[in-house]
Amino acid sequence: MASYLGIITPTNLAAEKERFFSSNNYSPQLEYNWSRQTIDRFIQKTPKGKPLVDGMLSQDGMAITATASNFFDVKFRENDLKFAQELIAHTPISSNGTAEAYA
Repeated sequence: MASYLGIITPTNLAAEKERFFSSNNYSPQLEYNWSRQTIDRFIQKTPKGKPLVDGMLSQDGMAITATASNFFDVKFRENDLKFAQELIAHTPISSNGTAEAYA
């Protein structure tokens, strides 16, 4: 898959999620399919994403942050912002639930 989600989604996500929620101290070891062919197809399809992919490959956090703000340029609609403000205006019901209950 030559999409951004295809590049950033770990290939072992399901197994690592299971291990993480089955343990109190497991740190996931995520693996990715960053083959040159997959990345080249993505960049060819989405040239605007090249700086972001370059930052991911070099693990340059500052570059990822800077280029992501451009790549994911999002315009919020006024009604969506109003709805979000209404949601946060009310205190949510407290819960002592576990992470597993929300997974």
